[in-house]
Amino acid sequence: MSRGLLTAVALATVVLAIATFVAFRSDGDDTAVPTERLTPGATLPQSDFAPDELTSQAASEAEGEKLPDASYTLFEGGTAQLSTDGRPLVINVWASWCIPCVAEMPAFDEVYRANVDQVGMLGLQALESSAEDGLRMIEQTGITYPVGRDLSGELVRELGTVNLPTTVLVTADGTIVDVHTGPLTATELQDLIDEHLRA
Repeated sequence: MSRGLLTAVALATVVLAIATFVAFRSDGDDTAVPTERLTPGATLPQSDFAPDELTSQAASEAEGEKLPDASYTLFEGGTAQLSTDGRPLVINVWASWCIPCVAEMPAFDEVYRANVDQVGMLGLQALESSAEDGLRMIEQTGITYPVGRDLSGELVRELGTVNLPTTVLVTADGTIVDVHTGPLTATELQDLIDEHLRA
């Protein structure tokens, strides 16, 4: 192998190593991580709090507040206003990359169908640019409750969402009464509904 070719290979290796180092270097600065690429369980807002503390704080700040005066994007195009339509409402915040979100969605649909006359449900795809990923997840899980998208993440933050999945329980008058982080079974979700929305 010629000296020139060896030099070129060595130079390319050094450049690749530097590029790899720069790409993956974080220096402990979480703000450099784009929210669109958060892994399951990662925090959505940036903060100096530990995730558990941040989750608890966000939930407690949202509980007792009214639903934000905000809209969300519909998968079929256009927007819809966030509201309770006169019934208590369960809002489930999810993303297609979130494995626990995928796992709990059929259970949510089961509870939705059992309570549809008394309790509404809304799924919100958060922080994903691809509607196709969300539509594929809806089809794979077979859910039948209404779904929308929060592209900026501002709405789900106002709902007290820090980690995914998050479930928000809202009374008929629009008051947030419980923010639960983590996956739920059908029984656990029904218990939350009975405790907070039917008491």
